[in-house]
Amino acid sequence: MQRWAHIKNGVCENVSIWDGDTSRWSPPADVEMVAAPDHIGVGWLYDGDEWAAPPIVDPPDVVDLPVEE
Repeated sequence: MQRWAHIKNGVCENVSIWDGDTSRWSPPADVEMVAAPDHIGVGWLYDGDEWAAPPIVDPPDVVDLPVEE
């Protein structure tokens, strides 16, 4: 069995272990199954040839709310 990335619109939406047998299961028409190295996970980008880490997103600012007494 091998690790497969579920690629939709160039983004990895899921990673699964699959034997590649499409007679037993086939991905949805809009999902491409790509053999995935161990470091690939949800959010990684795939352009058809190369993988790229997902963009780093800054966390939202923390807002201090007043505490009711």
